[in-house]
Amino acid sequence: NRIQLFFPTLYNFIPKSLVLPTRNKEFQNILSQTNGKYIVKPDGGSLGSGITIIEPGNKFTPKNNLAIAQEYVDSYLINDTKFDLRIYALISSVSPLKIHVYRDGIARFCSERSSQNTIYSQLTNTAINRQKSGVKIESITKTVKEVFQNLKKSGINTQTIWSKIDNQIILTILSIYNFLDIEVKQKCPPHGYNRCFQLLGFDFILTKNLDPLILEVNYRPSLQADIKAEFEMKINMLAAVIHIGSPFSGL
Repeated sequence: NRIQLFFPTLYNFIPKSLVLPTRNKEFQNILSQTNGKYIVKPDGGSLGSGITIIEPGNKFTPKNNLAIAQEYVDSYLINDTKFDLRIYALISSVSPLKIHVYRDGIARFCSERSSQNTIYSQLTNTAINRQKSGVKIESITKTVKEVFQNLKKSGINTQTIWSKIDNQIILTILSIYNFLDIEVKQKCPPHGYNRCFQLLGFDFILTKNLDPLILEVNYRPSLQADIKAEFEMKINMLAAVIHIGSPFSGL
């Protein structure tokens, strides 16, 4: 949001987002003037805990707790079902900056079709959808590779999607480069080689035009697995992380 003020045409890949409570009044004004839906995510929450959906016309009661209000995106659907993509990016060096994007990830599906207009059709968090009675985890958890293969069979150019994802990840990390550089120099200075690396989990959603948007970035992405394909993907991904991030991996 800060860098978007200076480069609005470059940083146009996030839904409208406001930090609360500092922008409570502005958020109330937006809600009174729009027919759009918003999602409010509490700070420090995880696994979908505490997320609220504000429907058009509903009132918002301001609180003093830190949270993010984010515009709800009417996204691309598969079988009339909403999903998002967890993509993993590795920062193996800050100076010089080196970023690696893993060519797989997790696609998290809602447990109900979008026409149902319930929490299970609007929020993709696995922790929320697995609570729905009778849901099978295999139906709401896929690999990105599997989803993209199916999109490719439908004639969709998935390489274009990957290129946009790469670009957005790079621009996002560049927006906080100064903070990363300062922290590395203070906490983890190099001694002839880089001594630290960081794995990030980027959550993307695809618009109806198949343009990716970044919903959030997780600096401690979950490495648990619910299905065999997810377990194998994460094992392979972590092996690549260690191989790239460790200066001694080749010994």
